[in-house]
Amino acid sequence: MPLDSPTLKRMAIQLATEYCNLCSEVIAPSESIRDLLIERGVTVPVNAIPTGIDTDFFSSGDGARFRLSAGIPENALLIGHVGRLAPEKNLRFLAEAAGIFLKGEPDAAFLIVGEGDEGKEMLKILAEAGVADRVHRPGQLTGPHLVDAYAAMEVFVFSSQSEIQGLVLAEAMAAGKPVLALDGPGVREIVIDGANGFLLPGGASAGEFAGALSALTADEGAMRRRSGMARSSAVDFDHHHCAREVTDLYERLIREKPIRREEERMPWDPFLNSLEIEWDLFAAKMSAAATGLMEPMTTEVKGD
Repeated sequence: MPLDSPTLKRMAIQLATEYCNLCSEVIAPSESIRDLLIERGVTVPVNAIPTGIDTDFFSSGDGARFRLSAGIPENALLIGHVGRLAPEKNLRFLAEAAGIFLKGEPDAAFLIVGEGDEGKEMLKILAEAGVADRVHRPGQLTGPHLVDAYAAMEVFVFSSQSEIQGLVLAEAMAAGKPVLALDGPGVREIVIDGANGFLLPGGASAGEFAGALSALTADEGAMRRRSGMARSSAVDFDHHHCAREVTDLYERLIREKPIRREEERMPWDPFLNSLEIEWDLFAAKMSAAATGLMEPMTTEVKGD
């Protein structure tokens, strides 16, 4: 069976749903994923808790140092993107929009951090727009180099509509960078339109994206306000805050679980518990296999 076959996809969706329903509660990385799990049939409570980032670390970058090492002019208006350069990230759209923006802003430059097959296509689109000389591609960066890259940007641009939680958006905001993005899962939970950035409709054109970017960068006062609000927004995604939410959840579940006194326990209890778990897992697998052989279900969602 091909790995991308509809049958296997339905099996995987149903198996994940069945496994979730064996739990007391489920943790989803974003509200969009929580809603998707519920739509697919998860009936136990689902809590949206992001993975979390180190906001102090991502706010500590040296943008001037990065610009100097990358050969980016100190006074350039630098827009930037960080992430895996993969087809599902909608990067050809981003390259087209960036090309339109750069053509209208002779002092602007575009920083693309990451590696992937779409990198060549992005460069081709930007070259056709006549702005390839103002595109900077340092490749994949980690640690202080990545933090410095964020600090060097003035606006973070993002066009993916298939994110699970979009942590690069939170990283950019921790660095004080307003975001311009397309509406989509994992994005709308982080970008607040008109506050920490702009969130355009998913069907916006590249020209509309470039126009919004021009409007955002043209107002220095608005840029400063957006930068401050971006830093404030990132606090909700700090790893200490997210870890506390997970800990609170586990503590509540432990308090709510009835505890049997030692004298009530029977010698065969562990065996029976193990047998029950194995049976539940077997039943979930059989349910998923049966679902995979059926016609596509309404719980299949495109683009996730």
